[in-house]
Amino acid sequence: MTSIWLLYGICALMLIIAIGAVLPTVFLSKSAGDGEALERQAAALAVKALQSEKKKLDADLEEGRITAAEYELLLADLRRRVIEENQAAPDPSDPTGKYAQAKAGAPKKDISRAQLAAGIAALITAVSGASYVFLGTPEMLELVNAQKVMEGNASVESIEAYLKSAPKDGRAWVLFAHKKIEEGDFKSAARALRTAREVEPKVARDRDVMLEYGAAVLTAQETAWYADANRVVKEAYGFMAEDPRAERLALMAAVAAEDWKFAVQVVRTMLPKISPDTPDYMQARDTLNMLEQRAKMAAAIRNQSQNADEKPAAPDLMPAAKP
Repeated sequence: MTSIWLLYGICALMLIIAIGAVLPTVFLSKSAGDGEALERQAAALAVKALQSEKKKLDADLEEGRITAAEYELLLADLRRRVIEENQAAPDPSDPTGKYAQAKAGAPKKDISRAQLAAGIAALITAVSGASYVFLGTPEMLELVNAQKVMEGNASVESIEAYLKSAPKDGRAWVLFAHKKIEEGDFKSAARALRTAREVEPKVARDRDVMLEYGAAVLTAQETAWYADANRVVKEAYGFMAEDPRAERLALMAAVAAEDWKFAVQVVRTMLPKISPDTPDYMQARDTLNMLEQRAKMAAAIRNQSQNADEKPAAPDLMPAAKP
């Protein structure tokens, strides 16, 4: 899993935790049924209070403390209060209970707790997504990964992930090749070094990378690339003739590519640097003799091939047939 997908996974987990922390509060809140029960209880109390007031009005009328006109006026006011304060409460002067019936038939506007929970979860998700779109910067993970690659501290997996987004980074390909050499995978190392030289000219001119490429090809025995490895190492040797690494690798690459003439040149350059009284000198002399013979044989074969191509065709001496 790459760093980006790991980030997405962590964000999704945090979002689930946030929603899970909010939903219990929603489900533990009082239900709509509880609210209706409280409303009915309050309405009942209001009805009792209004009925008590009506009884007082009736008693005042019977005892003559108020006139009939005052009674009608106070009763009308009582009815108005019933309507204004609690429409669900039945009018104490209306035995049919039309007000209560009107409310009972009205559509309910309450939403269920499940709908409320779904709405809250959707809102949290939308806010989180919008915040990520406008404020999120997952590219920082790639920058951190790139920094590790440049410092040489990245793992093989991290380098592979980085190269998918930056395939033209030659230095990253070289670092990847070094990691593969540490694992003993010289074929992958040779391919990585070849790619590094192809994608970045500056890396292609790096003499150490040239030698590393040649060594990786020879070690991996990539025979199809022997000629290319010999060409690259020969170029590096031209700048590093005094470097023992370049000398040995140039000789090996020339022999692998059967470039006998160049191999003879390298050994002749090496001989004066070896003490004549040492076994290494005698071995170098024997190697030089063998290479010179190979070079002569290759030159002879090449000359024969050229002569065969240049030899004119024999003239046709047979007379033409008479008609």
